[in-house]
Amino acid sequence: MGYRLEWRLLGRDSRLLDTGDIEGDLVDHQSAMGALNGLLLTFPLWGRNKASGYWWARRSPDADMELQVSLQDA
Repeated sequence: MGYRLEWRLLGRDSRLLDTGDIEGDLVDHQSAMGALNGLLLTFPLWGRNKASGYWWARRSPDADMELQVSLQDA
């Protein structure tokens, strides 16, 4: 089974600005988590919203935009 990382870029008031996939289909869970980790480490602030099932990332605490990434089965 493969995995896919889907991202959403949200602006003020949670307005959807853009969406897409990261690195296409990933072969296994380990490679998907490695790609996610590599992306999140480029942001100073990041965390996980377990209730909604996504990771979030921001450039600063008062940033107008937030990146949300979810792990999906391919």
